[in-house]
Amino acid sequence: MAVRRTKLDNGLIIVSEQIEWTNSFALGFFIKSGSKDDITSHFGAAHLLEHLAFRRTKTKNSKQIANAFENAGAYVNAHTTKEMTCFYTRGINKNFRQIFDYLSDIVINIAIKEDELLKEISIISEEIKSYEDDPEETISDTLEELLLAGTPYAHPILGTIDTINRIKSSDILNFHKRFYLSNNIIISVVGNIEHQVIVDISTSFFCSNNMPSEIEFPTSIDTGLENIISFSPDIQTLSKGYSQTHINFGTLITGVDNVDKYKIALSNVIFGDGLSSRLYQIVREKLGIAYSIFSAVQNNYLYGIWTIYAATDKEHLERLIDIILLEMNKIRTTSLPTPIQLRRAKEQLITATIIENEGVSSRMENLVRMELLGSIDEKIDDIVKRIETVDLDNINDTIESYFCSDRWAKIVFTN
Repeated sequence: MAVRRTKLDNGLIIVSEQIEWTNSFALGFFIKSGSKDDITSHFGAAHLLEHLAFRRTKTKNSKQIANAFENAGAYVNAHTTKEMTCFYTRGINKNFRQIFDYLSDIVINIAIKEDELLKEISIISEEIKSYEDDPEETISDTLEELLLAGTPYAHPILGTIDTINRIKSSDILNFHKRFYLSNNIIISVVGNIEHQVIVDISTSFFCSNNMPSEIEFPTSIDTGLENIISFSPDIQTLSKGYSQTHINFGTLITGVDNVDKYKIALSNVIFGDGLSSRLYQIVREKLGIAYSIFSAVQNNYLYGIWTIYAATDKEHLERLIDIILLEMNKIRTTSLPTPIQLRRAKEQLITATIIENEGVSSRMENLVRMELLGSIDEKIDDIVKRIETVDLDNINDTIESYFCSDRWAKIVFTN
């Protein structure tokens, strides 16, 4: 199950892991461009392009695209993040070549008709409305806008109904021409497919399409993100029409290359991730004043966000906020994590890591993450060893560094 890597002369990178016992494969095309690359007046362009890729290519309409994949028994989908856009598919080994061709076609040979653009804008408008009906999604976007203000990462991936309605077909085609380039794409494959087969197919398709290579993926954010570390202790309250009151605290951390990422991950498990975590045990099990209460760590390539979320009735709001702030203070002062809590957190994190790595789709995505970090040969055993090396002093130092409440932005949605 060796991991292989090839970089073509045009800059295209191919990473793969051959697993001989699998009858299926996961294939992903990762474009190192996401909503961070949207133009200010056209927020949502990267995501709209992702949708339009399934509408029409130079040789197929949407029905023909769907039939092509499903005639080969393939599952196909895509997603856009702030940093990347991924088109991915699952299929069986004997159909790899044709499925690769179909996925390449939608990524490279996009074509747009005006009526289809308007239709897709209408669909995404409904998607935005569905997100706005979800308080957990909405408050998360609001928190990110506050934490990342002044950077290209602040706006929602979907854009807004206003900004996507400003987007023209020429804007999408220019975006595609600018970012969908050979040295801005990583192809990742996991399954029983030989690496040289993937290289040969990639070479025949991408070199024959004369894709230019002009983009360099950024290695840092130069928009002041690194300076956004302190917020007013005041809580920003917004009136919304939801049944419950929603709370979201958040602080910035560095990205997936963070040397402290396992210390942060373990601290998060102890504090608020899981049934045995402090927040869950106190807020839900002991006091019974919230159904949903947790903390989470979101790791992106260049930055991350550590959040605390809760939903409760309005009458419990002040008490719940006080409890969260009290527990944040206690875990760093008078009630430090214990050896038992750290051992339990390690078991949870190690188990989650191993389970995640057993699926070909997650392995396919992990290859790209490792490629971006320059650690393509990293093994699960290496990750487990890094987790095991974290001790209580590391946890206490991490909590001391991050759990000052002034460092956390605080948003509340009231009803």
